[in-house]
Amino acid sequence: ASSIYGREDLKLATALCLFGGTRLKKIDGTYRRGDIHVLFVGDPGTGKSEILKAAVNVSPRALYTSGKGSTAVGLTAAVVKDPDTGTMSLEAGAIVLADGGIAAIDEFDKMESQDIAAIHEAMAQQTVSIAKAGIIATLRAQTGIIAAGNPYQGRYNKYKTPTENIRQPPTLLSRFDLIFIVMDEPDKAKDAQLAEFILEQATGDFTKISQNVDEPLIPINHDLLKKYIHYARNNCFPVLTQEAKDKIKEYYLDLRGKYDAEQAIVSILARNLEALIRLSESYAKMALRDKVLIEDVEEIIKIFNRFLRDVGYDESTGKFDIDRIFTGQTRSKINKITKILDRIKNMINENDGNAVELENVIEILEMEEDLDREFIEETIDQAVKEGTLYKPRNKYIKFVDNR
Repeated sequence: ASSIYGREDLKLATALCLFGGTRLKKIDGTYRRGDIHVLFVGDPGTGKSEILKAAVNVSPRALYTSGKGSTAVGLTAAVVKDPDTGTMSLEAGAIVLADGGIAAIDEFDKMESQDIAAIHEAMAQQTVSIAKAGIIATLRAQTGIIAAGNPYQGRYNKYKTPTENIRQPPTLLSRFDLIFIVMDEPDKAKDAQLAEFILEQATGDFTKISQNVDEPLIPINHDLLKKYIHYARNNCFPVLTQEAKDKIKEYYLDLRGKYDAEQAIVSILARNLEALIRLSESYAKMALRDKVLIEDVEEIIKIFNRFLRDVGYDESTGKFDIDRIFTGQTRSKINKITKILDRIKNMINENDGNAVELENVIEILEMEEDLDREFIEETIDQAVKEGTLYKPRNKYIKFVDNR
C-alpha cells in the first residue's frame, strides 16, 4: 500500500495474513488452522480500505467485498433456485471462492447480525456447512480474512470496548488473531509529514512510503510480489525451533503471570498462544525459511503487544484485560455488575423476599460501594431488559426467579 503513509503495524498485519501460517493435522484428526484473520477498526479516512484493496491486488487468490452490500449468501454459501428449470443448486460465496487465499471485507461494521453469524464457522473451522432443500454439503473455506470497519458513533471511543465501538458480537471478534484500533489524532509533526507525503505523491513521487525509513524506497512490482507470495504459501512450511518455542512460552507465561486474582483479570488466553504460533510461522515464511527463529518471534511479540495495547488495555484499571475482546466487557466492569446484583439480592433477602425501592438501592450502592449512579441505573435497566430483574410496581425492583 505505497499510497498510504505510515500505518506500519497495519501493513505488517496485512502481510502476515497474505503469507499465512502452517496448517497442521492434530492427533485427533482435526486441524489447527494456518490462515490468519485480521481486523482494523477506527476513524474514517485513516487508510483502512486502501490497505484492504492493496492486499487483494497482490494476493494470488483474493476477493474483495463490502459489508454494506454483503449477505450471508454473498459471504459463505447458499442454495438457490434456477428461475427457468426450478432446480436447486449450491452457490458458493466470497469466503468459499477465496479458499486458499484471502477475503477482504470492508465496512465490517455495516453487516447485519444474521450475516455475521454465517461466517463464524468459516473463521473457526474453515468450512461452510449447508443443509437446505435436500442439499447437504460441507464446503472448504481455508481463507484468511482481512476486515475493516468504522465505529458506529463515527469516531472510536477508547473508553469503550471494541465490541461497544463496532457493535459486533465478542464471539466473532475473538476469532481474529490481530485487531488494531486506528485513530485520527492531531499531531503536529506527524501531520506535517503526512501533508508532505500527499503533496509529493501529487507530483508523481511514490518513493517515500515509510515513516521509519528516510531514504527513498522503490515498491516491489505487484506481479513479482504476487508470485513471491504464491511460492511462499505453497513451498514454505516453517516449524518452530526450540529457541522460538522457549521465547513464545516465556512471553505467554509472563503475561499469564500478571493475572490479578482479586479482580480475576486475565491478560492472555490459550487461543492467543495459537495465534502467536501462526503469526511467527507467517513471519518466517516471508523470508522463505523452513524454521521459525527466535528473531521472528521477537518481531511478532512487538506487533502482538500493540494489539494488546489497542484492544486489551482497560483505562479504568491500567491493566491488560483480554475480556474486553472475548466478552465485550472488562473484568472490572463485570465485577461491578456482579457487586450490584449481589447487593440487590441481599437487600431483598433482608426485606423478607419482597421487592425493594429502586431509589433506596441506588443510594446505598452509591454510598457503600462507591459506584457511579449512572452506571448503577444502566446495570439495573439492562438486568430488567434481560429478564433478570423486574418491576412489580412503580419504582420497585425484584429478581424474576425470587433468588
